[in-house]
Formats: sequence, C-alpha cells, structure tokens
Amino acid sequence: FNLTFYDGSTWTDVPIAGWGAEIRPDPTRPGTVWAATDYELLRTDGSYSFSRTIDDFPGSATWFTGLAVEADAIAWIGTWTQFTSTGSTLIRLDANTGSYQLFQHDLGWPFPGEHVRPKAVTPDGRLWMQYDSEYPSNDAGLLWYDGTNVGAFQAPPGGEPQWGGLPNSSIDDLEVRIIPNGYELWMSCVSRGIAVLKVTYGGCPTITLSPAALP
Repeated sequence: FNLTFYDGSTWTDVPIAGWGAEIRPDPTRPGTVWAATDYELLRTDGSYSFSRTIDDFPGSATWFTGLAVEADAIAWIGTWTQFTSTGSTLIRLDANTGSYQLFQHDLGWPFPGEHVRPKAVTPDGRLWMQYDSEYPSNDAGLLWYDGTNVGAFQAPPGGEPQWGGLPNSSIDDLEVRIIPNGYELWMSCVSRGIAVLKVTYGGCPTITLSPAALP
C-alpha cells in the first residue's frame, strides 16, 4: 500500500492510499513519477509530493481508473463505480496550479461508453483511452480524443475473438513506440495477446496485430 523510492543506496517509502494501479514517468521532470491507486493520485520524486484523492473531485464516482500523463505536469484519470454509470468522469489535472477540468458522463460527455480509462498521450496530442459500458454491453473498445474530435475502435460484440482488429476491450497495458512519421500503440489485450495500432501522420490510424496475438 505504498511507493518505494530508491536513490542509489537507500529505499524510502512514499505513502499512498489504496491498491496500486498505475505508475508513469513524468515526461518533463526526470526522476518524478505519477502513481495512481483506487483512491489517490500522486506526483512525486521521493521528497516532493503533489496529491489528490477522489474526494477532491466532487461529483465523481468512487474509484480512480486508468492514468495518462503529458508534459507540463498534466495528468488524465478516470473515475467509475461498478454496476452504474452514475458519476463516471474524466479528469484533466494540472499539478502546477491544482486546477482541473471535469468531463461527466451524466452531463453528456463526447465519448462512447459509460466509463473511460486513460492509457496514454501521444506526440500528436491525442489522449488514448479504453472505454466500456456495464456488462452486458457491446459498447466497448479503444478511443482517442484530441480536445475536439473523438475517434473509436470498437471491440468485438459479445467479446468473441476478432483477429485482424481490436481483439478485446480489456487492455491491461498500453505503451507508445515512436516510429518514423508516426507512432505505434502496443496493447496487451487480456486473454488475447498483443495488438498493435499504427498511426502515421497525415494518414488514418489502422489496427494491425503482432504475430504474438495470432491464434
């Protein structure tokens, strides 16, 4: 139930509340990380800490979910409560000022689904998120948001294998790999292997699968 910071010779515990869920390096402050649990979002270098709990975002659901970070001390995180869409939000938090922007499902956010889980921010300014609705639902998959537009790659209805497309809406991890003229999103899809989405600048994103994801 904590973070542990290693300075080259000594381990130091950094308190954090709840089960550990995500940890990401801060892209513009070397040695600093963002970490998230169900109940707390923390930016720290082992001594300095900026923290927010779920109670700091009135109107949001019970638990934090997902985490994506970008330059200038900005983090994106979702909130949700199981078995209901009430209170589902997406939060954009600025650790420099403590200010935040709230996107609420209850007020008609621009995203498909009832819950979103931020995964990564890419060099073209897109925020990539997993989205879904309460079970049973066919409204689930991967989406991107650039501040104005939304695009989505829907997962297969009913959860059946979809080889050649997004194989599963449950994305355990998503990592960004920079390539010439674009980037790739490498996704660990629960029980279905690895999917790779390739984005080239000036073109349309297309999903392809790595050999490890083939049946």
